[in-house]
Amino acid sequence: MAAEASAKTMDADYLTGALRRSGVLRRGRVKDVVVSSSRPTVLSLIERLQITYETPAEDAPTSLILKTGLPERIGNETWDAGRQEIAFYTDVAPHMSQRIVPLCYDASWNPETRAWHLLYGATNVMRAARQSR
Repeated sequence: MAAEASAKTMDADYLTGALRRSGVLRRGRVKDVVVSSSRPTVLSLIERLQITYETPAEDAPTSLILKTGLPERIGNETWDAGRQEIAFYTDVAPHMSQRIVPLCYDASWNPETRAWHLLYGATNVMRAARQSR
């Protein structure tokens, strides 16, 4: 999927693939995705996704955080919000010896449109925030 993600485009098939690639969904499939909350910030849109699976998935998250660029900023050639955060979660975070940042299951940046997204596990976002204090 291109970086132009939103909760509307994060369907069950896409999330199944993302969670498989990240290693947290070994068997089964995502059955349903529901946006339980959504809030814009100055730089991004943060949406909480509730996930249900076709069969029990022991280590797979039941709640995810989808962080995207603001839709009105996509295509703005002077706006690079998200690019550095994507680079951090794809290039730096996987090599950290201590897990003080949330696990990122999927990340994408499109340099042509400047659209981006990050997909975190909702519970490990809160855990990382507590550990960083």
